[in-house]
Amino acid sequence: MRKLVITLGAVVLAWAVLAAALGSPSLRLAGGSKSPSPSCLPGGETTAALPDTGVYVSPAPGALTANPRSQISFLGVAPGGLRDVAVAGERSGRHRGRVLAYSQGDGASFLPDAPFQTGERVDVGALVGAGASVRRIAFAFRVDTPYSTAKTKLFPNPQAAPADYQSFYTLPGARVPILTVTTADRDPAAGDIFTTNGPGPGQYGPLIYTPSGRLVWFQRLTEGQTAEGLSVQAYAGRRVLTCGRAACSGSASARAKTSSWILATGRSRACPAPTG
Repeated sequence: MRKLVITLGAVVLAWAVLAAALGSPSLRLAGGSKSPSPSCLPGGETTAALPDTGVYVSPAPGALTANPRSQISFLGVAPGGLRDVAVAGERSGRHRGRVLAYSQGDGASFLPDAPFQTGERVDVGALVGAGASVRRIAFAFRVDTPYSTAKTKLFPNPQAAPADYQSFYTLPGARVPILTVTTADRDPAAGDIFTTNGPGPGQYGPLIYTPSGRLVWFQRLTEGQTAEGLSVQAYAGRRVLTCGRAACSGSASARAKTSSWILATGRSRACPAPTG
């Protein structure tokens, strides 16, 4: 009996110490901490889903960090199922624009003709659906101030070590990165490896390797440019290689010009097909 009393006393003492440490006499551990979020984070979470619609939007309702040049995306809308889109900023006023459908047929985006103003609230309304299922939706988000990259240092582009590149008589001046395959693909018919390199040491550009790592094709980009997203797409009825191209070094005006060109057209740059 005496041993039981001592054990119970130890348990009560441990309980009191733990409660004091957590600042909760009732030890509501299951409820989690009720302390506010750090000042650098939003107070609550947001979701991109619009209730009872099956539609997801971006920027999300209640978002606080939208870019002034954001487009407004509606995912989960059938072709022709989005109309009467109305967008208004609390300071910039009503925004005109155009609606472009996604190529895969599962949504569309509203592209404003003019940017929003930093710090303002933007209200969005539209009709989604067709026939008896049409519904009016409404949500809002807030525009943030983009972080300035004017003083951001450029990515260094040192020469690669000789052991890291390969050269060819048929590609004068090219120093192509060596790809080492440590584990072969389980599917021998998986096809070639499409990739890009940069920023970092060596020459930049889109590359194609065989599954074993042998070079098939490389297009060296001019200094200060890097490629992303090499893939096969259909263009003008033909299969072509496409890749995005962006500036990663050079003057600020050159970087802005290249980036604006890519974002404004919304198209990937067509790369010449491999010739050998």
